Amino acid sequence: MSKITSTAGLKNSIQMLLEKQEVEKRALNEQLLETYEVFKPVNLIKNMLKGFSFSPLLLTKLLGPALGLAAGYFLKKK
Repeated sequence: MSKITSTAGLKNSIQMLLEKQEVEKRALNEQLLETYEVFKPVNLIKNMLKGFSFSPLLLTKLLGPALGLAAGYFLKKK
């Protein structure tokens, strides 16, 4: 940055810095909103489930034991 020698130059530099600050503030607010959306519990669960591949084999290996455990729990409870 060059040396400022006049009042007009100083005012110009201040104005440029204020505009730069406003642009950076908007960018930061947008990033904050995006981060907030990503870390909502609903979105965390959705993103986690997207990572799983639900193949038929995987479903049968998980679903069978899960149903068995649930049935056993409900039968013991009565």
